[in-house]
Amino acid sequence: MVFSIRKIVDYTLLFLTIAISGFPFFSSTILLIPIFLILFTVFLLRKKRFDKVFLIAIFLLAFITILQTFIFNFFSIQTSTGVFLRIVNGYLLVKILKENFANYYVNIFYVLSLISLFIFIPIILVPGLGNSLVQASSIFQILNIAGYDGNSLIVYTLHNLTLNRNSGPFWEAGAFGGYLVLAFILNYFLTFKRNKTKGIVILLTILSTLSSTAYFSVFFFLSIFYFKKIKNYFLKIVAITMLGSVSLFATFNLPFLSEKVINQVQQAAVINNPYADTNNSARFFSMLRDYKDLKGHEFFGRGSNPVTRYSFDHENQIRTVGITDIIVRMGVPYFLFMMFILHRSLRSFTYFYYFKEKLYYNGLFVTILLTLMSQVYFNFPIYWSFLFLSCAYKKKST
Repeated sequence: MVFSIRKIVDYTLLFLTIAISGFPFFSSTILLIPIFLILFTVFLLRKKRFDKVFLIAIFLLAFITILQTFIFNFFSIQTSTGVFLRIVNGYLLVKILKENFANYYVNIFYVLSLISLFIFIPIILVPGLGNSLVQASSIFQILNIAGYDGNSLIVYTLHNLTLNRNSGPFWEAGAFGGYLVLAFILNYFLTFKRNKTKGIVILLTILSTLSSTAYFSVFFFLSIFYFKKIKNYFLKIVAITMLGSVSLFATFNLPFLSEKVINQVQQAAVINNPYADTNNSARFFSMLRDYKDLKGHEFFGRGSNPVTRYSFDHENQIRTVGITDIIVRMGVPYFLFMMFILHRSLRSFTYFYYFKEKLYYNGLFVTILLTLMSQVYFNFPIYWSFLFLSCAYKKKST
């Protein structure tokens, strides 16, 4: 493979954006600024133009930010700068990479998958190797810009080794799983009926994360994708029945899935006040707290600074559900606008690769929403890139 200077620059920009979107040492708001300066410089040098949908998104966000400032009588320039830069950086990246975005994204996560498996499998098989790597990881602390208090080899995070889950280079296995799901899906549209090696490797890596959300997301996407291939109506009914049965069996019989789901539902069912009755940060409690936070602020949200974002004890709050978190931050109308442009972008992307049936782009849309059920991915610029795919992947008429 021949790498031109342009391709090297593009891969570097994408990798840096991915790194600040979840590598523990680099997930710092401070790094959004230099990344923006680099992206904007390349944007100008390549004589790109801003798209209307991006300008509308920024204008609406500025309007909401002004209203939130008056409502709460509070404004943080650091927080607001971070919010805007995440969106801007995600957009600039898509504009620079154009139709190469999906291919480069898949290639990077394919390499990260190989690296993670190369480290994860020996840790499982060789007693004491994990502890040895933890000790060796201290030499990388000089790169710990974000002040992460765990251990990282940069390309692999040594997070909760006793759980036997593959975290890859991200802060935890579930986060890695979500990004891998996107890579797996994009690869399907890029290489359908062709070489599937990358897809197999990425799928194996997803399995190694033991992420229930990643499992459900991939299972849902594959079900939708292959459901379309079945022409016989009776076989479709049989397929739906079988898939439903397998899903229920996996949910209630596989230990790492059933225990997590059943325990969280049972605990959430007896909670009267999600703030006062428990400090559990599991997704069901997170959703209940977000619901409480949103009351009275449905239209314009509460903003992203902890002072206004939470309705109680803002110094000790954690949120884990991306959908409800962004609704609380931005408000329902802006969230619906986000979903509109995301759906529009995914439609453009699938059309670009001649997958024009509604089932494909709607299935892809729902799959991405599923990944947001366990991580606050919109706190990172790479997820915002997917809202602007329509600015790079123009719909083909033939």
